[in-house]
Amino acid sequence: MMQAYSDKVGVEMSAFKFHLDGIRIKPNQTPNEHCNLILKTEMRSTHLFTK
Repeated sequence: MMQAYSDKVGVEMSAFKFHLDGIRIKPNQTPNEHCNLILKTEMRSTHLFTK
C-alpha cells in the first residue's frame, strides 16, 4: 500500500514516513507486527497511570 501511494503521487517511498495510531510503520513490517507494537505502547501507558 505504501508503494502504491508513492507511485500514485510520483514521489519515492523513502520521502515519506507512514504512521498509524501515532506509531511509524516500517516498509517491511507486517500488520501483525505493527499491532503488537501498538499493544505494547498502550500497556506501557496504562502502567504509567495506574501506579
